[in-house]
Amino acid sequence: MVYKYKRKTDRASWSEENLKKAMLEAQISSITASSKKYGIPYATLYRHLQKGSAKKKLGRFETIFTPKEEEDLVAYVKKMDSIFYGLTRVEFLRIVGEFAKKIGKEGVFTDNIAGKGWFHKFRARHPELVLRTPEPTSIARVKGFNRVAVERFYSLLEETIEKHNIIPDMMYNVDETGVTTTNHRRFCQFLAKSKLGLSPARNEEC
Repeated sequence: MVYKYKRKTDRASWSEENLKKAMLEAQISSITASSKKYGIPYATLYRHLQKGSAKKKLGRFETIFTPKEEEDLVAYVKKMDSIFYGLTRVEFLRIVGEFAKKIGKEGVFTDNIAGKGWFHKFRARHPELVLRTPEPTSIARVKGFNRVAVERFYSLLEETIEKHNIIPDMMYNVDETGVTTTNHRRFCQFLAKSKLGLSPARNEEC
């Protein structure tokens, strides 16, 4: 399957918004005048007027899901990302298959699992989602990284410094270089582009 097809013609280069305007104006003036004004072929404008539809369609292929259904999938990916459980590509494709089955579109995917071709087109339609390898972190750190815990940490730090009269020259930064509490293997996940990927230990390939 060709994933990166490039158009070779300028057919249907007009927008649905212009089509709607042309349809309205054609009913007032004429199809010919409206067609020339908005750069829409006469036959195309006439056909849409006959059908009463301003939906743009080029070729015989259509997306499996409606824009609303795809937005639901995007929202799910972002939700899982927000709770530090980014989905691998395999997991996401399985969920898409289950989603299609649930909304009455069973059989559109082989074995009820979305394919690589669909996934590539879906990513192109939703550039806010990306595949990347997140920075691993422990579950304990994820649970502990909240406003209450952070404020308590700095309160205790301030109390300790004042209690023992600690000056800056006595402070050292000791990180966990060479020590890890997470899985060494890092997995490619489907995440929101604007969010720093943090992931608990995973056991499945992307």
